[in-house]
Amino acid sequence: MGRVSKEQAGKNREKVVATASELFRRRGIAAVNITDIMSAASLTHGGFYNQFGSKEALAAEAVEFAFDKALEAWRANDRGSGRERRSRLARLYLRSAAPDACPLPTLGSEVAQSAPDSDLRKAYADGLTQFADLLNRDAADDRGLALLAALVGARVLRRASNDTSLADEIDAAVIAMSERDG
Repeated sequence: MGRVSKEQAGKNREKVVATASELFRRRGIAAVNITDIMSAASLTHGGFYNQFGSKEALAAEAVEFAFDKALEAWRANDRGSGRERRSRLARLYLRSAAPDACPLPTLGSEVAQSAPDSDLRKAYADGLTQFADLLNRDAADDRGLALLAALVGARVLRRASNDTSLADEIDAAVIAMSERDG
């Protein structure tokens, strides 16, 4: 088999990062191995080592990718200010996003177990900071940060619960919180 072009290698790398990002958010970093990722990307296992130094290096890139995609959706709906803006973003997060879309609730506990100076932890912290900055942009207080914590908590509870009725009530309570003035 011949070598792939630089252009194709770049496309393959992007495909591996996107695939890993999805699998990590759905199943967890520890539960996914290189073979799982490469198979899901329809690429050979050996190709992984030509692109990435380690699974941890891939995980850091996959986390960055996940945050980029999630923040892109938020920024597309980031207009207005105050309560109306917070409510729109809360609804977007809880109602229209797939349960595994955001890396904050899907990877937070696993990233917390990584070394404080790891690239994985740095990628997650950077994404968290961007979410916090976006939500708290127009707040004279900490309402945006409190809403971010509530949104992530609601998503964690939905993922962990088999009671969709309770999860819906939690989502509704968080949305109602986002619509309050004070």
